[in-house]
Amino acid sequence: ATLGSGVAAASLTRVIDRRTLLRVGIQADVLSGLQSSVYRYVPVGDQWFAERVPELRVRGAATVRLQHSLRPTLAVLAEYGLTTDTWGLVAHVGEVGLRWEPAPWAMVELRARAALQRGADFYQGRYASLTEWRTRDRLLGGMATLWPQASLRFMWPAWPAPPTWELGLRGAWIHQQFDDYAPLRTRDAGTGELWITRWF
Repeated sequence: ATLGSGVAAASLTRVIDRRTLLRVGIQADVLSGLQSSVYRYVPVGDQWFAERVPELRVRGAATVRLQHSLRPTLAVLAEYGLTTDTWGLVAHVGEVGLRWEPAPWAMVELRARAALQRGADFYQGRYASLTEWRTRDRLLGGMATLWPQASLRFMWPAWPAPPTWELGLRGAWIHQQFDDYAPLRTRDAGTGELWITRWF
């Protein structure tokens, strides 16, 4: 089946003072075509029916980000984003972070993101009768997410020289709660990353 997509985005970064940056951004997405999953079926009464969702989805998002340097080696940031679409989904996302450079060759980052999503208008955890649109995709239902993470990077040679090598470590924990998805009410996951980069 055919699925067409288009994205338009714009952002503006303003230097408020020698220690503070402000960035605002907007984005619009358009999806047109088959967006249902051919593998997902929805129980309605005692029968199962194929998932069916609208073939047009227009989504808009806006973000505001503030970054402030407390001292040359320490900076904090805060960001808020709002997303809404023609399916009725509304999501709020907030993030706070801290970046510390204990040495010219090392960087520590701590971040925490929280998201709150209201389900799409046609989403239901259980369907009592056959409806025009139907899905049990938990990502379209009401949900809350908490995502803290920490990372550590080492760079050689040290700043201000351009780096030749980078070694990075990142750990994160994700906690999600689903309002109306009966098979899965909560989900927790830990993730870890290790990477090595070589520039030529």
